[in-house]
Amino acid sequence: TRPDPVVVIGGGVAGLAAATFVARSGRAVMLFERAAGLGGRAVTSESGGFRWNLGPHALYQGGAAERSLKEFGVAFTGGHPPTDSGVTIFEGALDRLPGGPRGLLATHLLSAREKEKLAAFLTSLPRIRLERLRRTSVEDWASNRFREPMLCRLVLALLRLSTYTNADDRFSAGAALSQLRDGLRGVWYLD
Repeated sequence: TRPDPVVVIGGGVAGLAAATFVARSGRAVMLFERAAGLGGRAVTSESGGFRWNLGPHALYQGGAAERSLKEFGVAFTGGHPPTDSGVTIFEGALDRLPGGPRGLLATHLLSAREKEKLAAFLTSLPRIRLERLRRTSVEDWASNRFREPMLCRLVLALLRLSTYTNADDRFSAGAALSQLRDGLRGVWYLD
């Protein structure tokens, strides 16, 4: 008798990749998707002459999703976003985001000492032992690591941007920092 099919719920990028890997292993797959089309949150709709992203359109350069798409023979186009031209509105004032060396020097959001601490943190990120932080929440890690409120806010914003997660009290600091590390290596924003 044949084994029951593997059931995959969700026809987003991860669900489609999972179903493809299972099918390649020789198992039958049943994929369920509640939306009218496939793609999950990585779809774009057009309305009023504007394009609206339903969810993230980013792949980490050299990451698992990019490797899987290449293995499947799925071509994609996109580009690398500029990291030094971001702006924010904080307490009614427009300011530069410290997305790169120029932005870090130009921002008024951080003091000189906070800028040094942020640069030191980003430089040390590849050496942080993430396995020690798997059971520590992002909130606990950040509040213990960064005593300066604005610096802590900016680091939390970086983590939210790189993880698409806004659950600092429940999300693993080890997982979040791993994704930030991957994101800093380069990101493809898909067309």
